[in-house]
Amino acid sequence: MTVELDTRRMFEEVLGCKWTLAILDALAAGVARPGKLRRAMAGLTSKVLQDRLRKLERFELVKRELVTQKPLHVEDRLTRKGRELSRIVIRLRGFADRWSAV
Repeated sequence: MTVELDTRRMFEEVLGCKWTLAILDALAAGVARPGKLRRAMAGLTSKVLQDRLRKLERFELVKRELVTQKPLHVEDRLTRKGRELSRIVIRLRGFADRWSAV
């Protein structure tokens, strides 16, 4: 019972937040720099983006990397676990699209 509750809480914590799915989609499409992520989503503030990225990082769905090429910058990338979740979310969207017309 505890494992099920912990799993449910993890899903609610990660997927229940506004912008999380959009951020996962953008990262899956190859957008890696935080500034580009923010510009790709109208209405997303820097503070909320940072909060969501940190949460995704805590759940090991995203990894932040320092790129030492000039200019120095950071990039966020989906981990293997994050890519797998992204594929599941895409399948769930397909299900919702098919059944929303019914």
